[in-house]
Amino acid sequence: MEKQSLKVYQIEILKYEYFISLPIIAVLFFVEKSLSVGLLWGVCFSIIDFNLKLMGLKKMEQHKFSRGSGFVNYIFRYVLLGTSMFLSLKFESINIVATMVGIFSINLLILARTILKKDLGQNT
Repeated sequence: MEKQSLKVYQIEILKYEYFISLPIIAVLFFVEKSLSVGLLWGVCFSIIDFNLKLMGLKKMEQHKFSRGSGFVNYIFRYVLLGTSMFLSLKFESINIVATMVGIFSINLLILARTILKKDLGQNT
C-alpha cells in the first residue's frame, strides 16, 4: 500500500467507525448507561489498537521494522486490549460484553468493507 493510500484508508475506516458507533452509543446512553460506557470504552481502545497496527505497517513499509520491535508492538497491543477488558470487569459501571463488541468493532468494520467491495466488484 502506498503512503498516501494508507492514510486515506485510515481516515476512511475511522470515519465509518465514528459514524456508526457514536449514534449507537448515544441511543444506548438513554437505554442502559453501562452498555454505552462499555461500548465507548471498547471503541476507544479499538481505535488506539488500529492506529498502533497502522504505525507498525508504516514502519514495515519504510523497512525500519525489526523482528524485536514487531514482537514488542504485538505484545503491547494485546496487553492494552487485555487491560481494557480487565478494567471493564473490575468496574461494574462498564459492561464487559459491550466492551468486547467495541474492541472488535473496527475489525468487523474492515471485514464488512472488504466483503462489500468484493461484492460490488471494486479492487480496493
